[in-house]
Amino acid sequence: MPAMNKALLALLALLCCSSLCLGQTGPYRYQRQLEGVSSSWHRIPLPNDIYGKLKSDLSDLRIWGIAPAGDTLEMPYLLQNTESELKERKLSFNLLNQTSKDGNYFYTLELPEERALNEIQLQFGNPNFDWRVKLEGSHRQGEWFTVLENYRILSVENAYTDYSFTTLRFPTIRYKYLRLQIGSDKKPELMPVTLLQKEGSPGEYQTYTLSSYKSAENRKEKLTVVEMALPQALPLSRMVIVVADTFDYYRPISLQYAADSSKLEEGWRYHYRTLYTGTLSSLEDSIFTFNSTIAQKLRLVIHNGNNLPLRISGVQLQGALNSIVTRLSGGGGTTGETRYYLVYGNPDARAPQYDIALFTDKIPPSPEALALGPETALTQNLPASSSLFVNKLWLWGIMLLLIGIMGWFALKMLKSENQNQNT
Repeated sequence: MPAMNKALLALLALLCCSSLCLGQTGPYRYQRQLEGVSSSWHRIPLPNDIYGKLKSDLSDLRIWGIAPAGDTLEMPYLLQNTESELKERKLSFNLLNQTSKDGNYFYTLELPEERALNEIQLQFGNPNFDWRVKLEGSHRQGEWFTVLENYRILSVENAYTDYSFTTLRFPTIRYKYLRLQIGSDKKPELMPVTLLQKEGSPGEYQTYTLSSYKSAENRKEKLTVVEMALPQALPLSRMVIVVADTFDYYRPISLQYAADSSKLEEGWRYHYRTLYTGTLSSLEDSIFTFNSTIAQKLRLVIHNGNNLPLRISGVQLQGALNSIVTRLSGGGGTTGETRYYLVYGNPDARAPQYDIALFTDKIPPSPEALALGPETALTQNLPASSSLFVNKLWLWGIMLLLIGIMGWFALKMLKSENQNQNT
């Protein structure tokens, strides 16, 4: 009996392994041959026409190498993009004193040493305010130098919006002492202050050409709705809104994308999901970033409240550039040598895990770029030269055989137990 249990456990393990292989190599629908393979490390820029056939997280990308003997190997890769990268460092300080005079409130901050910083985040317990701030810096508190003057901060809480802008941004400075001056008829309830040094790369984005653009006012709901469409599904991670008005404003906004659609007698009905919510304000840049999402049809909703609608000159939809860095198991590309393919279009695929992600320092700084051949629709998992074990039909056959063997063992065990009970 113990031997039979061990056999069953072994069969179960093999069945799970077969199921895992089947799930990882499921029906990929498209392939493109990699052209110009000349070394181990290469970079593959992803073209715009590929995104409409990928999962939103790009997890169904695979690189397969087909050897002359017909063996198929999966090549490791690392997905890279040109999104902006920002690093921030918090700076410690002491609040030396708080004083007031003639409607002005002063706060002096002392840093342990002169450190670079370019942002101060303020918080207040006051619910509604509109104040002007002056920021000064000093090396020894003898002479003060102006960093910001007449800088506006505000907070608005009402039935239509909950918005605050209390972040001071300025070019990088180095002072041991900082002094804030806030003009107010009420005492500011200053809460924890955060000093930051932010630095990083701005990233690289491509601005997409819209295939349609329509702006309309919903006077009943007090909304401005901008409907936009792209020529194809593309990755979006940034939006720029161009406002023609020069007066101050702050309007809640939401960006939505069509995640699904259904066909009705009167036409198509689109089902939208919210991609981003925030505030469009004259105090801040009208540049909004969010997690990359593949979309084609979108709409921007601006909540005007009791205000006149803003004059929107245009909306720019942008996305970062994506590429794959891969390590191939040998050069080639000609007849009789290993051929490499980028395969994709598998809704059941899971994100792969490769060792290459743990050793990014070993990747060359500028791998040679490869071109992709024309897209070919696949009628099966792999090209005709694929290996036996990866073929989906063979995997199903193996699974059915294992199930049959397990059933035979189960019947034999039951029969043996009945015999033991009879004796």
